[in-house]
Amino acid sequence: QIVRSGATAEVGGTNSGMVNVATKEGSNKLHGEAFYTLRPSWATSADAFGHALSNWQNTFGTSLGGPIRHDKVFYYAGFEQDLLQAPYFTQFAPQAAATLVPTALLNLQGQVFRKSSPTAVSGRGDVSLSTANTLNLQIVVNRVRSSQIGDGSSRSIATQNHASSLSGQSVWSKVSLTTLISSH
Repeated sequence: QIVRSGATAEVGGTNSGMVNVATKEGSNKLHGEAFYTLRPSWATSADAFGHALSNWQNTFGTSLGGPIRHDKVFYYAGFEQDLLQAPYFTQFAPQAAATLVPTALLNLQGQVFRKSSPTAVSGRGDVSLSTANTLNLQIVVNRVRSSQIGDGSSRSIATQNHASSLSGQSVWSKVSLTTLISSH
């Protein structure tokens, strides 16, 4: 889950983005799942000002987990891809009769087709060292590519050369050792 703005209260006071990743662990049985979610543009309602927008979203992914060595070594891997078109509408409020709005500004009005395609890939391996100790390794790769996020005008604070696209990726890993001190 990639949140670029509008984080909930549980995150605290922040105006930055965040990436939330949840993983599963492997087991002695092979488990997997796949999903596909479609939100077509015809199922999208108009915005608060009555503009019909061409929103659509395709989300798909898969995960697989299982044993490498029975009761000893397990794996889990997951992949998710979102294809999102989330346009917004730019329109100026009505002006007084004597106010002349420059043509260059008037041309900025209308629907802007913003597209985004975040991708997340995660992997996990668990090794049972003993009945009380488990070694865990996780690695996660996230990538986002967005276009039409602005044109260097008031829609974006980016420079003219870089305002229409955004891309980036992050990679993180974690190694942990879990020790069970007591079953009680």
